[in-house]
Amino acid sequence: MGRLPATRFGALSYTEGVMIRKNLQPFRFSSGVFYTYTNPGSTAGMYTYVGDIVNGRFIAEYIHNDQRGLGFNLEFVTLHGLPHRLDGHDLNVKPTAST
Repeated sequence: MGRLPATRFGALSYTEGVMIRKNLQPFRFSSGVFYTYTNPGSTAGMYTYVGDIVNGRFIAEYIHNDQRGLGFNLEFVTLHGLPHRLDGHDLNVKPTAST
């Protein structure tokens, strides 16, 4: 349901993640953690550096009718803007972090 990967303003980004899924009829559980590195941008001839993003999610589903595809789910999503970058550059775009 949620957008994946999460980026800032649609910037060109690279995302790595780990996902797991477990089926226990009639329930299905899945979760994932994703780290997004955003490429440097530019504004008025100056490079811009924003913090990286960590996205986490947990989904619990109840499958009521397999034949008709009827099911219900709850999805919990977190999105954290980090106050640093993987490449070590200092951030020069405000805000420098968000949660």
